[in-house]
Amino acid sequence: MESSKGKLELTVRSRKVTRLVEYDAPMMTPYGRVGSVKRWARVSDYVLDERQREALSEAQELARKAGLPLDVTDLSRQGALRRVSRLVRINLEAHARHSLPSGLGDMGSAAQDRCDITSQACQP
Repeated sequence: MESSKGKLELTVRSRKVTRLVEYDAPMMTPYGRVGSVKRWARVSDYVLDERQREALSEAQELARKAGLPLDVTDLSRQGALRRVSRLVRINLEAHARHSLPSGLGDMGSAAQDRCDITSQACQP
């Protein structure tokens, strides 16, 4: 979890779960319905594991207490190009923070210093 530009950012990686669903489809003619046929469809959903659900709920609580918006990014739903561009952006921001003189780096670092990321509790 990161704090930058006045918002909290949480990155998760969900797992794609696909199930086969059976349903009845009507057989239609110009004279109306004449019966039904069994059909199958694949239904996919993205699921977070228990640890990620806990991290999400703690991040929501922290954002609510701090009064900051929460930006949640699911890497599983992003394409390869977006993941690479995000990684490059994060590396460039980290390099810029470390290469600037003290006090001119990340403006959100003061808010991040007040928050204990491991316990997700914001200190006064």
